[in-house]
Amino acid sequence: MNRAAALELQIQRILRDDMAIDVPSPHTDLLESGHLDSLLLAELLSRLEAELAFRVRIEDLDLDQLRTIAALARFALSHQGDTAGHQAEMASPARGG
Repeated sequence: MNRAAALELQIQRILRDDMAIDVPSPHTDLLESGHLDSLLLAELLSRLEAELAFRVRIEDLDLDQLRTIAALARFALSHQGDTAGHQAEMASPARGG
């Protein structure tokens, strides 16, 4: 099983077991079908960040990348390893003008 397929299963498990959301297919549009609203999507992203050890910056968000389990898996793969840069941004003091 490739990494994307494994991530799809992991996301499906999080939705089913942790959030009580049963999605019939990795290609089901989670937003259009009503499985997720904006709050549940934010909760899912938070859970994915914690479980998969990556951080998402608001400027990186594009709803088309978050609509399906398959798209979420690709999004997570493309952002894994992004923790160091984000943590450095968070740790550096804000520069005032």
